Amino acid sequence: MAKIRVHELSKQLNISNKDIIDTLGAKGIEIKSHMSNLDDSMVGIIKLSLEQRLRQKPRLQRLSPQSLQHQAGGSKGSA
Repeated sequence: MAKIRVHELSKQLNISNKDIIDTLGAKGIEIKSHMSNLDDSMVGIIKLSLEQRLRQKPRLQRLSPQSLQHQAGGSKGSA
């Protein structure tokens, strides 16, 4: 794979340049700007980190319309 710039990867992955720079900085890799080139190993680090973050996000619980009504205390006829 050819080298890619930080800003190009951020567009592909839909994350900010700062997220990429901060993630690599935490691994001891200094990136000076959004125009810096990334090699394959750096891209791999970013993608792995993004996958891990996505797995850690709590999934939203699906609620049925009936359960939403029940939680809001909205029962018809009680007035």
